[in-house]
Amino acid sequence: MKKNQLFLGLATIAAAVFSFSSCSQDELSTTAAPVKGQEIRLMTEMSTTRSAGADPQNDKIAENVKVGVFATKANSTTDFLTNGTNNSLTSDGNNGLEFDDSKEIYFPTDANQKIDIYGYAPYNSEWTNLGTQNFTVSKDQSTAEGYLASDLLWATPLKEQGNSENSYTLPFTHKLCKIIIKIDNKRISGDKAISLKGAKVYVRNTKTSTTINLADGTMGTASNVATI
Repeated sequence: MKKNQLFLGLATIAAAVFSFSSCSQDELSTTAAPVKGQEIRLMTEMSTTRSAGADPQNDKIAENVKVGVFATKANSTTDFLTNGTNNSLTSDGNNGLEFDDSKEIYFPTDANQKIDIYGYAPYNSEWTNLGTQNFTVSKDQSTAEGYLASDLLWATPLKEQGNSENSYTLPFTHKLCKIIIKIDNKRISGDKAISLKGAKVYVRNTKTSTTINLADGTMGTASNVATI
């Protein structure tokens, strides 16, 4: 009987020790999720500053164009939020934006902390700050890809924005002029029309490079003379 009582006592102690050890292990292996504020949701709009036509990006950012977004604490151009340094988003072609690579931007956990939001397109991975950046248009703009890569857009910054579940709209404008060339084949050959299939148009002595300050949208002096 003593032996049985001793065995029962040891079993009870062992069970208690195991239970305590198991609890401690769970506590040690549990990692609390990082605290985040509300996710920032973004949309776009575009001022119609160009004549209507076959322009693939007249009053909306075209589908699949990459947009760069910066988010800082209010009244700062250097104090970035997490993932707020030149984050890449993709346009859906209908004013919507989707974050790339699941790198969403969140408001600070402090509800009183305001933020500033900046945007531009097309995205350039080398533009890692809100200072002055170099931009060069594509020499071949005969394709949609070359054209869209050359259509520099900049959004008026959204200043001192508070934590909200609603989407914020970045107001974009075109920063470069568009040249429209129309060729009347009848005027070239008199009354008889001629085929212009395969014809190419070149614009000579064009300055293809400039700079833009991403914080205030200021454009620099054009440079780099070339033929496009």
